[in-house]
Amino acid sequence: MKKKASHTESASARIDARIKELGDWRGKTLAKVRKLVKEADPEIVEEWKWRGTPVWSHNGHVCLADGFKSVVKITFPKGASMKDRSGLFNAGLDGNNWRAIDVREGDRLDEAALKKLVKEAVALNLEGKKAKPSRPREIPIPRDLSAALREDGILGDWESLPPGKRLYLIKWIEQAVHETTRAKRVASAVEEAHQRR
Repeated sequence: MKKKASHTESASARIDARIKELGDWRGKTLAKVRKLVKEADPEIVEEWKWRGTPVWSHNGHVCLADGFKSVVKITFPKGASMKDRSGLFNAGLDGNNWRAIDVREGDRLDEAALKKLVKEAVALNLEGKKAKPSRPREIPIPRDLSAALREDGILGDWESLPPGKRLYLIKWIEQAVHETTRAKRVASAVEEAHQRR
């Protein structure tokens, strides 16, 4: 008689299949995220939820991640309650509880900072703390973006963008590795502000 696979083994196999299915940089990034999460907390449990999302839990959800068309999104359900001292969160910043990290092709993921976030999320779960909403934090506008917005006379349009969108764009610009990439991202952010007119 064959032994039935456990829920954990099944989830792990499904995550393996998802990584293989993505295949490109997204699959490699998801595999790296998985490895870092497991290194950060060896007691973490892998789950497969919501019709196909890899989830990691320890006394409650710690984080989830998946690959999409242009990003690998790492989401922390209690992100609003977390300190994020390294500033990894760049998506979902307007949400009441959840915060996310959008990793795009070519972005460098701060592995040590991600592990710290995982450990902090586990600690919150073990303390039994519920997620508490927090206000989105403001970060200074990079000089090159500020100059481009002023040159086009649309600094006011930039300020009318939702705070989470502004934070996302600033973090996206800051993550650029090459100056040419950064310049293109600044131009895209300026275009976002133009669309507010």
